[in-house]
Parts: sequence; C-alpha cells; structure tokens
Amino acid sequence: MDIAVVIEKILYKEEALVIPGLGTIMSHYKPASIDHVQGMLYPPSKSLSFREDDKIDGLFFSEYVAECFSLTLTEAQVQVKEFVDKISAALNRREIVIFPNVGRLYRDYEQNLKFLQDNTNFNASSFGLPTIQFYPIHRSKEQAFQEASIPSGPSAPITYPGKAKKVAKRKWRKSLRAAMPMLAGLIVVTAAVGIFFMTQALWEKEESATPIPVKEDVRLNKKPSTSEASVIDLTGKKIDAKALAEKEAREKLIEEAVEAIRDEDGDFNTAIDTEKATYGPNQKECVIIIGAYSQKSGVEKRIEEIIDLGMDVYQDKKKNLNRIGVQFLYEDEYDLKRNLKIVRKKFGKKCWIMKQ
Repeated sequence: MDIAVVIEKILYKEEALVIPGLGTIMSHYKPASIDHVQGMLYPPSKSLSFREDDKIDGLFFSEYVAECFSLTLTEAQVQVKEFVDKISAALNRREIVIFPNVGRLYRDYEQNLKFLQDNTNFNASSFGLPTIQFYPIHRSKEQAFQEASIPSGPSAPITYPGKAKKVAKRKWRKSLRAAMPMLAGLIVVTAAVGIFFMTQALWEKEESATPIPVKEDVRLNKKPSTSEASVIDLTGKKIDAKALAEKEAREKLIEEAVEAIRDEDGDFNTAIDTEKATYGPNQKECVIIIGAYSQKSGVEKRIEEIIDLGMDVYQDKKKNLNRIGVQFLYEDEYDLKRNLKIVRKKFGKKCWIMKQ
C-alpha cells in the first residue's frame, strides 16, 4: 500500500497532519507574491513545515488510512507503523525520504530533521493555481503615457503623484509649439490689412484734394513753358519744370537718332552718320559691337541706352540682323581701354571691338 499518497490528500483538507512516531506536518497560509529577480508570480498557497516529535500518537492518520484502503483500525495502525519504521531507518542511513507532491525529509550534518516543500499548492481556495513565469515589457515612461487607452465613459482624471506638474508643463510647451505657425500667420495677416487700409486712406486723401480753380479763358491743354519754375497739375501736385524740359529734350534726341537711321520703308540704314567724321592729328576711330537684333524694339532700346551713356551710335546689317554698337575717337591705348571698360560694364563682357 502506498500510504504516502494519503498524506497529500489529507493536506488539501486539514491544516496539520500528525504522523505517529515521526512528527507533524503543519500548513500556513501564504499570500500571493512576485519574485522580480527570477520573474516568478506565486499565487496564494500554503507553506508546509515539519516538527519532529516521535512520542505523539496520531489516531486520525490511521483512521484515514483505514478508510482509504478499506481496513480495520488495527490493520491500519500496523501498516502505518511499518511505514514509519521504514522512514526512520532510511533517515538514519542519511537518505532522503520523498513524499510524492508534498516534499522531502532528510537529516543534516548535525542530525537535525529537515523538510523541503514541493511546488504543490495545497490552498483549495486558489483552485490549485501553479507558479507562473512572467517576462516584463521594457518601455519608456513617455511611451507608456502615449499608449495609455482613453476611457470610453466619463471617469476621474488619472493623476501621477510627483509628475503632474511635469506632464502639464510638457503639454503646455507642445501646445505652444503647435500654435506658433497660427500666431505667425495671424500677425502677417494683421500687418497686411493695416498696410492696405493705410494705403487706401492715403489714396482717398490725394483723390479728395481740392482742385485748383481755372479761369474760363485759360486753356487746360496748354503745354507748360519750360521757363516756369514749377507747374501745378489738376491734382495739386507740383512738377519740376526743369526736369520736365530735360526729359522732353532727351526723348526728342532719341527720336531724332532713331529716325535718322530709318529708310523710307521703316527699316534701318546701314550706318548712322552719312558724313565722314573729321579726325584730329592723333585720333583714331573705334567701333565696339554690343549685339545683333532682329526686332525693332531691341534696336530702339539699345540706341536709347547708348545715348544715355553719352556715346555715338553705330549700326549695320549682318545676315538679316541689325548690329548695334558704339563709335568714338581715341588718341592712345589707355583711352581705348577706358571706353571699352565703360561699354562692357554697361552692356556685358560679350562686347567686342570690330574696328580699331
């Protein structure tokens, strides 16, 4: 008969078990615990301990054996005594006695009786839950805060002791960074609107200026004379008569220069001056080509720029293109390089000397 199996059944029901002639196995409630070092989760259980006492006589153990194996009480007591004698003999030989699913019983080097519990959970209220191995998930605090689920229903706000101020400060900075583009756009729009209304007010002020009264016998379309110091137009704005006269003279000069090189059909002549220039004793003629143009607008623009530069215009035809340049008289190489530098500074480095 395997009497050791009876010990396991009794410990599920009773808080203590007396083995006659050997000692007592006692159980104590042990709450759930976590071992972070080994990564173990222990459910609520019973811790077992053994107290040696070979003089006690446990009748309950013999009665339970008799019930399990259908024996009389006397027969059960005989079987229990034989069981205990075998255990005592093995312990005296320094052997380890194993109670299946309960624990191990042995003597140490000082001949003291020791009991080592097995992993069986004898706490019936825990439904025999076993020990669980767990592996913690390592994550940063910010990631855990971002991944926290939002409650579906109304609930009290979650607070973090000692960290509420830091979280609020971080949220405020994040909101400020998100609002910066909007604030910048609002400032730009406000400035643009302000400038628009200021400009509109100035225009309205100019348009609402009081017009100058004109006599009936005075012609409104009469061209102002250049001898006047200044002229006042209908809006009340003063115009410099001298600057106006210079502008008209310059436009007339450009118009005459352009007309002088036109043929009767509107095309350009092959040269500007029909009479040969009179040279001094040490003077030479130089022609610098600026560019060639097919459109009349380009020719007229270059002629205007050459006249503004204070030089004479040169023009001829090359492959249906009108070449435009400047012509001048020079006495030495220094004078030539100085004029070439002036022309290239105005019209670009591609200007080249055609005639020297």
